[in-house]
Amino acid sequence: MQDAVAVIYHDTFAPVFLGLALVYACGIVFALLLPGGRLSDDAPAPLAAVSDVDRQPA
Repeated sequence: MQDAVAVIYHDTFAPVFLGLALVYACGIVFALLLPGGRLSDDAPAPLAAVSDVDRQPA
């Protein structure tokens, strides 16, 4: 009985842990591919508001 339960747990959780391992590996690859340095703390200038005239279809 214990072997049957172990097989059920293995069959159920193996794909979950495989998916988590793939996500973890992708995160490491993406982190290594990011450019070095830190992001600026400066806030960007606000964008100019678009007037209603600019929004009219041609």
